Amino acid sequence: MIEFLIIGAQKSGTTSLHEYLSAHPRIIMPKTKELNFFSSDKNYTKGIEYYHSPFKNISRQEFLYGEASPQYMYKAETPKRIYKYNPKMKLIMCIRNPLDRAISHFNMNKRKKIEKREIGEAFNIEFASINHQHYDPEFSYFRLGEYGRILQDYIKYFSIDQIHIVTSDSLRVERKNQLKLILNFLEQEFLIPEDVINKEFHKSGKEFIPYLRQIIDKTSKISPSFNNLLIKVFGRENILSLIHKIFTEYNVRKFEEKTIYKLDKELLDKSYKHFYSDMEKLCHISKKDISVKNFLKNEYWNSLY
Repeated sequence: MIEFLIIGAQKSGTTSLHEYLSAHPRIIMPKTKELNFFSSDKNYTKGIEYYHSPFKNISRQEFLYGEASPQYMYKAETPKRIYKYNPKMKLIMCIRNPLDRAISHFNMNKRKKIEKREIGEAFNIEFASINHQHYDPEFSYFRLGEYGRILQDYIKYFSIDQIHIVTSDSLRVERKNQLKLILNFLEQEFLIPEDVINKEFHKSGKEFIPYLRQIIDKTSKISPSFNNLLIKVFGRENILSLIHKIFTEYNVRKFEEKTIYKLDKELLDKSYKHFYSDMEKLCHISKKDISVKNFLKNEYWNSLY
């Protein structure tokens, strides 16, 4: 049985945390990050055997089994599915300044060639419908940064003691200390090799080969029988792992300079107040002492607050 999950948030350090925990000798995580079992209706209907297939010898009790899927902070029904699978599940929630997260999410969609709008237009359109129940996670730049609302969905099923919250900044600046806290939460010794701790695992930037995602996607649909043959020969897990590395490492040219956007003050003001209220909710529910103003500080809001 899987005993812990890194549930998100997207663009908040989950890839690095997946790699750090994977290096622990007593923790087993799949090669492929983002199994998306509980968040995908298609995957969920395939059943537990499908979910367990990326793990080897899952019954061996000397190991702790976990996985990371940022999509688990997308849908309101996901916590219920996780609880049904394992009521004792431990959950790790990575959070990042929500506006920085939104901008990073927007940049990712631009790289994937699925976002055609300018950033101000995209953000204003979403903000106009921010209270709607139904939304598309692919383009939910603000909704996926509402950590208080998301945590509220999880505590309907899990006690707050089953949820560990870590900020992406603290994981970057005081990595070793934060990993110790996470391993204490998982009831594991600190056995991550020092050379792994010092690594940076994720980078973002422009693609060397534009539209590579679309090319791979279209090619994969040409011959289902050939796809099945590849899966049989190389294994589904190895193929998914390679594709993930292509998109996040091999086909990425890291930005030398940060992309600067011009966001109007009215949008920034509404955004700050929205996220401030949500962060207060997060602190209240989690009983975690987060300095909300410090957490929300960035180059955009500093001039306003």
